[in-house]
Amino acid sequence: MKKKYVINLGINLNSLTETFLEELVIKVNEFIRRSIVSKINLGRDLEVNTSITVELSNSLTCDVLVELISSKPIPIEYEVIIDNIIDDAFKLLEDMLLEVSSNDSGSKH
Repeated sequence: MKKKYVINLGINLNSLTETFLEELVIKVNEFIRRSIVSKINLGRDLEVNTSITVELSNSLTCDVLVELISSKPIPIEYEVIIDNIIDDAFKLLEDMLLEVSSNDSGSKH
């Protein structure tokens, strides 16, 4: 499942460093993995593949791709579960961006 949101947070993109964006991707990735494992209980039989890309140019573009692999049947409602998790992940991403923007006092994060 892949999702893309387009929103305007009104933040200064120049304050976003490569290091911050890497940390952002790591935290969002961990959040997605933890959430999936806790909500789709297939034990060790569940493999979660995530891909999060962030591109910074005139805007910040984030793409999230989530793939579940299991030899056991995955609940039919897994698409809704993953969709909600990705929504929550984008909210986390927004919150982190707004926080770094509000803390920006001329220094880069």
